[in-house]
Amino acid sequence: DVILLPPASNLMAETPSPPAELSPTEDPKVEWRPKNANFFDDGGISFIWKRHTLLVLALVMSYLVYVAILQENSGDYVQNTKAGLAVASCMFLLTGVTQFNDGPFSRPHPAVWRLVLATSVLYWLYLVFILFQTPEHARSLMSYLDPTLGVPLQQHTYATNCDIYDPAHPSGNPYENFMEKLDIFVIGHALGWFVKALIIRNAIICHALSITFELLEYTLEPQMPNFGECWWDHWVLDVLVCNAIGIHLGMWACQYLAVKEYRWKGFWNITSYAGRAKRLLQQFTPYYWTSFEWRSLQDLRTWLVTMMVFCLVMAIDLSAFYLKDVLWVPANHRFNIYRLLVITPASAVATRELFQYARDPKCVRFGQQAWVLIFVIATEFLVSYKFGAHISQRGRTDPFWLYFWAGAGILLVLWTLVYFVVIPIVTKRPRTDSTTEDSHQLFAKKTH
Repeated sequence: DVILLPPASNLMAETPSPPAELSPTEDPKVEWRPKNANFFDDGGISFIWKRHTLLVLALVMSYLVYVAILQENSGDYVQNTKAGLAVASCMFLLTGVTQFNDGPFSRPHPAVWRLVLATSVLYWLYLVFILFQTPEHARSLMSYLDPTLGVPLQQHTYATNCDIYDPAHPSGNPYENFMEKLDIFVIGHALGWFVKALIIRNAIICHALSITFELLEYTLEPQMPNFGECWWDHWVLDVLVCNAIGIHLGMWACQYLAVKEYRWKGFWNITSYAGRAKRLLQQFTPYYWTSFEWRSLQDLRTWLVTMMVFCLVMAIDLSAFYLKDVLWVPANHRFNIYRLLVITPASAVATRELFQYARDPKCVRFGQQAWVLIFVIATEFLVSYKFGAHISQRGRTDPFWLYFWAGAGILLVLWTLVYFVVIPIVTKRPRTDSTTEDSHQLFAKKTH
């Protein structure tokens, strides 16, 4: 893979870029070290940083031998099936942790991010398996995993009464219409956009995503009643309050991490117990921080990758609603949390890899996590489409929105062609691309 990056950081951190004269595609063993004055690492390597493939092999084989020789299987077919699937999944995850390539992040440990990649691959395989089932069989499978599932969902809309002040409200509180919108999902909105800002690291893109999703809710409201919200819920409570607070807090965190000093010392090179305790806690902080200078209009490649990131984020958000609808998973069910725990860290790595692909002239292929995540999102949409016949029967989208999105798409394509193809030809200006000197310097300069 092109993004054979060395140990890097956690959800919000990663390793620096390579020297300009050396590409990760040319030498995957290169150890990337930043040249920034605010970074130092003494290079101390301890036992825990090694993969220990032989140790893992011995432990796994010992367990399998125990199962084959000493363990007595239950006569319960259901229990044995669940145990076999669970252990087989764990074996795959162990294979990924020990054998997959390192990605751009390494905190708190590179194995964590290899586990993220392995988990996303396993999730994709589960989605492919579900895709080959009928809707009834797929929902039965979900109830097999959790007996409380398999029940049709009750559709709920948030646009029944949009009066902010209603003195005749049955509850006696004239502001009840507004207060009942302030549920746990308000905190979820702000927290979600805080994480998105840490991942994308660009306020303009985040605000554009926030507005676009509200427009998509208007468009898809006939199919998904829970997209129905009052105008002030869409544009005030969501866009201007919750989303904006999350985005700006996230960007503030990005700015802080960009100027923070990173001085790393090997754990065993620290003599005091207090210093070692502090260093242990710092293991869960960024190893290094790279600001994303997307410069989307610099060249066609960067523009297209930016649009890809934009579409992927929208697809991830929409899939969360459609999947739980077609598989009959309630909004407060733990399976939705599990999906977030898989998708969120995978999205962080994939965005970093896509940024590398867009801005590094020597990067010629997507990274492994970006490749897998694209398959995951596409398969989620295919499952939703295959099992979602009942969704399209709820109502038709307003023709206005069909014309709106068609017109927006046509204008976007025409503008792209004019700006990146026609204007350079007419003005005889060479079209900029990712091989320019500016792009070369992006991954070698001292300030990221």
